[in-house]
Amino acid sequence: AVLTVFFPAALWHRFLCPFGTILSLPARGTKRFLKINRDSCVSCGVCQVTCPGGAITQDDAGQYTIDQRYCLQCSECRENCAQQSIDFGG
Repeated sequence: AVLTVFFPAALWHRFLCPFGTILSLPARGTKRFLKINRDSCVSCGVCQVTCPGGAITQDDAGQYTIDQRYCLQCSECRENCAQQSIDFGG
């Protein structure tokens, strides 16, 4: 937590944190990944705020997507989504 004062949280979790690196390795080879259901998503942005890897972005249309290159498969976004719009897909 102290190091996040010196580095943005997403940078820390993506490249510097040993736990983030370890968690992301199996995620890179999986065929199951977290996906946002656009039909039920209300674009509240909670998922983007809670994602430690900074993997969730919002496009020009206001839709959120998960960039699998940066997803740590930690399920923080899924657990914090009030609409239950995030689940594993493949």
